[in-house]
Amino acid sequence: MVVPKGTPADPLLLDGAKTLAARVITNDRFRDWTDSHPQIKEAGFLVRGEVREGVVELESDVSAT
Repeated sequence: MVVPKGTPADPLLLDGAKTLAARVITNDRFRDWTDSHPQIKEAGFLVRGEVREGVVELESDVSAT
C-alpha cells in the first residue's frame, strides 16, 4: 500500500489491519489515533516486536498493548 505524499500512513495501516483481522507488529503505540481507532486498545491488536540481525523477535506476551 502506498500512501499519497502528505497523508498520514498510520490510519491507513490501522484500518487495513482491522479489515484483515490482523495484528500490527510495532514499537509505536499509535496514541494519537486511539479515539478514531479504538481497536488499538484491544489486547493483542498491537504486538511489540523488532527485527534483529534479520530475525523477527516478538514480545513474549502478545496480548500486551
